[in-house]
Amino acid sequence: MELAGFCSGVTGGPLKKHSCADWAGIQFGEIELAFIRICTDPIGHPFCLCRDKGVVRTDQGRVRPGRD
Repeated sequence: MELAGFCSGVTGGPLKKHSCADWAGIQFGEIELAFIRICTDPIGHPFCLCRDKGVVRTDQGRVRPGRD
């Protein structure tokens, strides 16, 4: 996670405690900047797997709009 280490050095934000070779995070208040390993399709095109798409963070935690 060279990019995560670089961003940590530039921003002064430490890597999250459980960062590893496949995932790293830097916490900025309520926002987390996450770094994951590059995933590729069967012929090698890179793509990103994003977590929590559509989730809104509130004082009560994470909320998915339109769901109870």
